Amino acid sequence: MLADSPNPLDDSFLRFLPEVYQAAQVKELDALPLLHSLEYAREVATGAQAILRVIRNNENLKVSHLTAYPLNDTTTDQMLALCIASLNLLNEQIESLADHYATTLKASREREV
Repeated sequence: MLADSPNPLDDSFLRFLPEVYQAAQVKELDALPLLHSLEYAREVATGAQAILRVIRNNENLKVSHLTAYPLNDTTTDQMLALCIASLNLLNEQIESLADHYATTLKASREREV
């Protein structure tokens, strides 16, 4: 953990169990699933950003009457729905990862006993 970063265990909105954070701090958990999820999150964020930028730029061009082919409302709604669906999939990925780590940690602790 970085020296300047706050203690994640102080956050009441944690999705991952505090025990998972503690196991990660002492390097008891495999980081590969987390890295995979971070790469996926980056891809989703980049895609959502691009879609939102297209919508914003289209709205700016419509206001200034500089575009010959503005997006219609249906297309804009579909693009926003794509962003929402992508973020929902990302949340499902995070939920799955949290469940994976909780199960892995529980199994590991049971083997120790």
